[in-house]
Amino acid sequence: MPFATAVEPLVADGWYYQTCRYVDDDTLASSRYFQYQPGSPGFGVDLAALAMSAYDQIPLPYPVPHTAPGLERPHIVGLPTWLWIDPGQWQTRTATAAIPGFSVTVTATPDRVTWNLGERDPDQRRTGRAVTCRGPGEVYDFAGGDGQHSDCAYTYQWISSHQPEGRYHATATQAWAVTWQASTGQTGTLAEATRTTSFDLTVDEIEATICYQPDPDDCD
Repeated sequence: MPFATAVEPLVADGWYYQTCRYVDDDTLASSRYFQYQPGSPGFGVDLAALAMSAYDQIPLPYPVPHTAPGLERPHIVGLPTWLWIDPGQWQTRTATAAIPGFSVTVTATPDRVTWNLGERDPDQRRTGRAVTCRGPGEVYDFAGGDGQHSDCAYTYQWISSHQPEGRYHATATQAWAVTWQASTGQTGTLAEATRTTSFDLTVDEIEATICYQPDPDDCD
């Protein structure tokens, strides 16, 4: 929501009308009169409001979750499930709002991704822990073979067949720390920004069978 532009620089003790409009359709979001008195507390330009105007312009993306095994394949109890989002989403984003004589730049810095894998025991009394990753996670190379490692992973304890539709309902939430800096040198922080994407996956188990037949073909 950018502020409307004044026709000339602000003058001390002058009264001004400030408007804030939505970017998409230019409709009025808020307005106010203020008297510009440089250096007087409680008067002049509301830099925090100007920061919020810039904040609303930052295009924060929703995370695109990936797992190994892939989301379309069953995951296995007792084996780690790799977790990551598109690495290109892990980047700092900025936006600037300005009125004559003042500007505020807001910076959103990626902080973490929290994965809630939706796991519950068959009695619905215990839930699995959330996984917090301080980065996008390691991309699994499906052609890379063994020896790959990731600290952003989750190991299921229970299969998903007892859940509705036989699947766990999971979420990935990306969080950004948000700060602002004005052209006057003043700085501040805004509330943490988050974006959440939901997804489903199936968890199964592998059962091993020991066969003592001398001919392996007799082990069915």
